[in-house]
Amino acid sequence: MFDPVRWGNDDPLEDLVNKALLLNVERKPCNKPVDLHQLKISIISQQSLTDNEAILRQLFALLTDAHYRTTPLDLRHLLEGPNLRIFLCQHNECLVAAALVADEGGFDEALDSEIYQGKRRPRGHLLPQTLCSQMSLLHASQLHYQRVIRIAVAPELQHSGIGSHLLQHIVSHACASQIDMIGSSFGATADLLKFWNQNGFQTLRLGSQRSSSSGCHALLMGKALSTKGEKLLELAQSYYQRQFLQQHSETLKDLEDEIIEQLPTIHAHSDELDADDLRLIELFTKGQQRYENVLGSLYRGAVELIKQPSTLNKNEQQLLRLKLITHRSWDGCAQNCFLSGRKAIIEALRQLFAQFIHTRIDG
Repeated sequence: MFDPVRWGNDDPLEDLVNKALLLNVERKPCNKPVDLHQLKISIISQQSLTDNEAILRQLFALLTDAHYRTTPLDLRHLLEGPNLRIFLCQHNECLVAAALVADEGGFDEALDSEIYQGKRRPRGHLLPQTLCSQMSLLHASQLHYQRVIRIAVAPELQHSGIGSHLLQHIVSHACASQIDMIGSSFGATADLLKFWNQNGFQTLRLGSQRSSSSGCHALLMGKALSTKGEKLLELAQSYYQRQFLQQHSETLKDLEDEIIEQLPTIHAHSDELDADDLRLIELFTKGQQRYENVLGSLYRGAVELIKQPSTLNKNEQQLLRLKLITHRSWDGCAQNCFLSGRKAIIEALRQLFAQFIHTRIDG
């Protein structure tokens, strides 16, 4: 098809829209090979991008070529996104790579507490919010972070070390800026996981559901840059280890083998309930933590409860065994436990564990 359906040939309005939103930008391929020692890396402000249309067009063309899902909304974020640092990597005046990095965190104690309880979700602060709220790491949002939102390398120059070279520069810049942790969140693929692993980043969290756009589980990775960051990284990895085996048995059971092979080695966690498990279970009973996020803790709670059959009726024992021990599907569990579905199962588990926590406290 050559003739437009919605407008005539050479429609002036179409031309205006394409120019205004950079929908028709084209990038001139860069010459190969590239000497990493001759790369020039700089930071450009959003105002400078606005004032220099030639650089803006080069950058947006690079971002578009590197990722097919780049849209006009990405252009708006590029020019107006808050707390955004834009890194340009050039070789002989040719833009070979770029990265968008967001400053995040640094909240006060009051806001940190509200994030921890799930009452507040500051927009654009994915790293601290995930660590503080979804992983229940109190005080995590008070630390200072940088998050690599996008890192793009010219397609013809990929796998030549340019991306790692740029990332190392970004990490050095973050250290000089007294950042506690640098990280990124992306759809988990074997190639991307390998790239971040090779650059010293460590797995912090793997999302329980596949993204509708990428078809991948969201993977959160980070690298500590300060003493506070190292302590937080250790806590985050402990949380990951504590939950993953049970998550893999239920919410992550479809995870690809090539991804599992590159994840940190998971050591079997003791079935003994500990103080951290009780804290996470209590958050679950209050609706401040999702079922999927605390599966390991709930499993260990169920193991302890089942050891005390006199405290449970037959239906409660059935519910714990089917959902948390054998990981029966929501529909299968609902049918066997005479419940209406997922929502009713979650509510029944919350009530059951709330009584368990209350008994433990009184005891």
